[in-house]
Amino acid sequence: MFINTSGVGLLPEDKEFGVERVKAGDRVIISGTIGDHAIAVLAAREDLGLKLSELKSDCAPLNSLITGVTQRFDGVKFMRDPTRGGLATVLCEMAESAHLAVHIWDERVPIRREVNGICEILGFDSLYLANEGKVVMVVASDIADELCDVLRADELGKDAAVIGEVAADNPGDVILHTAIGGSRLVTMLAGDQLPRIC
Repeated sequence: MFINTSGVGLLPEDKEFGVERVKAGDRVIISGTIGDHAIAVLAAREDLGLKLSELKSDCAPLNSLITGVTQRFDGVKFMRDPTRGGLATVLCEMAESAHLAVHIWDERVPIRREVNGICEILGFDSLYLANEGKVVMVVASDIADELCDVLRADELGKDAAVIGEVAADNPGDVILHTAIGGSRLVTMLAGDQLPRIC
């Protein structure tokens, strides 16, 4: 069975959000761990012989979480849900549209041990996994840490983290910096997303 839903809402008249507001020096925040939904769906569909009973989809309504920070802070510039194509696709689309670079640090991206383990076993890149209850935000640098603290005070944002920053050095590129000091270019999702969600 396929259920299709649409969300309709209103943005506050005194707030503006959009990729055109993103500037070099802004920080990138994600509201929690990545890949939970994709791996939970995979575990439910396939008999992997792995104990993933604690892993659940992150499906959640984020309206109150988002309202809480957008009403309190003026420096929220861009927001997207990292669903199909995951975190990587959101950042690639934003970097391309803004004609700016995005640098993210691998060790700062929150991911559950179980999700990371499945990715290593099956060869998935966690940056491309679908999420259903997370939001990616780009915010002014001077509010990033405080905004992250506000997100963490909510159960739906308890694992929020500042994972990167926007720069002007390589327009259109997303660059992942690894824990061992290397870096690699993050590109748009090529081919079908696996595990296929929709």
